[in-house]
Amino acid sequence: MANERKYLRVIDTIQLVLPVSVIMAAMFFMLRPLYHANRLFILEALLVDSTVINTIVLAFQYYSFLLAGPLVVGYDSLYFASCVHLVVHVIRLKYKLEDLSRISTRPSVTRGRLIYCIKHHQFLIRTLQKMQGMFSVTLLFHYFVTLLSGCIVLYELIGSAEHNIEQVLNVFVVLAQFGYYAFPAGQVASEFDELSTSLFVSGWHQQPPAFQRLVLFAMVRSQKKEQFVGGGVVPINEDTFGSVSASTFCEYAREDISFKRGLCSRSSGKYSAFMRS
Repeated sequence: MANERKYLRVIDTIQLVLPVSVIMAAMFFMLRPLYHANRLFILEALLVDSTVINTIVLAFQYYSFLLAGPLVVGYDSLYFASCVHLVVHVIRLKYKLEDLSRISTRPSVTRGRLIYCIKHHQFLIRTLQKMQGMFSVTLLFHYFVTLLSGCIVLYELIGSAEHNIEQVLNVFVVLAQFGYYAFPAGQVASEFDELSTSLFVSGWHQQPPAFQRLVLFAMVRSQKKEQFVGGGVVPINEDTFGSVSASTFCEYAREDISFKRGLCSRSSGKYSAFMRS
């Protein structure tokens, strides 16, 4: 149970840090016109000569941001809470299975507890499948948005003469947004992978042959990879987050080299023309 208490302390820390970070990021974003002398809107918009129209556009931007913000944060919180709830249940199921081999009880009592664990395992698999149906499109959407947004933001860094704190934060936010979905999904997959080991050490071999066959079916089912898959195409886990980050920065390095080569070639061309003249 020490591992479970440690895991719950980590969850409490995340529940404290996450709202504070979101509120600070939202305030930082909403107050952009105050610390940018040449920026009137919080989002990119066409500036016109009419003060009334500019005021209406700014008011609509604040209204849209305040309306969409709680919806997005609520949806993200629902995803995170569902993953945490599922992980905690899987961890407790592992403890129950491992305790069956350590606690000596009558075979009938052990058999009843093992049947309960098998039914609980099947219930958790169905829960994961329901969550997969709920969040599959969202995970695929975040995967492609992170790839595109990361490349765009880093491309802006290449073209800018100096890198300010806002551009660096944009890169961090783009990657952190996908990491918020990838790491809980990877933790769920990791805990389900460890269930097969817990089933094996549950003392099933000490039961009658008819009951052993039932446990073997559950063990075979636990060997199947249980994980979140974005749109049924892209597995979402820590490895996917790493590949997205690596792909983004590799594209940034490639574009940066091409950009510098272009500058060098233009400079050498101007120098050659100057010498000829």
